[in-house]
Amino acid sequence: MFSRFVSFCLIFSAQLSAYYWQEAETPTIHHLIPIELTSSTSGINPIDAIYVINLDRRPDRMEYMNQLLSSWGIYGNRVSACDGRSQVSDELIRELTGPYSNCMLYKDGYGPCSGAIGCLISHLSVIKDASERGFGIIWVLEDDVEVVSDLHQIPQLLSDLSSIDPDWDIFYTDPNPHFPSGAYWSAPDMKSRPRRPDQPIIPFFDLPQKEARGENIDSARWHTGCHSMIISKKGVQRILNYFSHVYLYDHIDRELHLIPNIRLYSSQTDIVTNSFGNPLSQKSDLQYKRP
Repeated sequence: MFSRFVSFCLIFSAQLSAYYWQEAETPTIHHLIPIELTSSTSGINPIDAIYVINLDRRPDRMEYMNQLLSSWGIYGNRVSACDGRSQVSDELIRELTGPYSNCMLYKDGYGPCSGAIGCLISHLSVIKDASERGFGIIWVLEDDVEVVSDLHQIPQLLSDLSSIDPDWDIFYTDPNPHFPSGAYWSAPDMKSRPRRPDQPIIPFFDLPQKEARGENIDSARWHTGCHSMIISKKGVQRILNYFSHVYLYDHIDRELHLIPNIRLYSSQTDIVTNSFGNPLSQKSDLQYKRP
């Protein structure tokens, strides 16, 4: 196990000089969306701000999210999402994918390429805003989630996580997303999914996806979906730095675990997960691929 970990560290060190890593900023960082915060508090410690990503053409979803959050006494900031249907052109796709004209964003079965890029731009806009504001911890929500268990456990979980790993980057509030049936979608394609041809395959794909690290906390080698992520200040900087220096190749949730030295964790049980039981949760731009 230790030799595999050493190999993992050596590969990630080598990646920084690999072709895929650009010294200059890549175009994505220049197409992010400015964000205005409407709430100066999250209502749940130690989270500084909650961002809710919502398409302008889906006010019904935002109404649902406002009601959901207010029922728990917490406050979210609406982020006007980048709409793949109207705001992502073929020219922009070519600019952001650069040398990867045959990348996974173009493959069938995972929704339109424009939708995936719109989703990525929306999340990175939040990351950039949090970085500029110097937030310590943020919570990023998509507008198709539901609360499954008590949100008041989150402060204790984050405290426990900081004791387990003071350098944690992302904490996902569920083990994995769900199909409409309620079954977990654990992304069986993650191990075999093609990567950038100039980016080494990381060795932890030979290991289990999760490893128990504490009561209701797992370390995660990868996680499918970005519907509910709590991100530390260090995580914000790692994510922003990575996507500022690479051309886009895949969906954001299939890229985050490739960030050098990223430290991912997840809840062992559902706290907040994708809303598999609500008709408002039907994806506008993306659909999970059925196995």
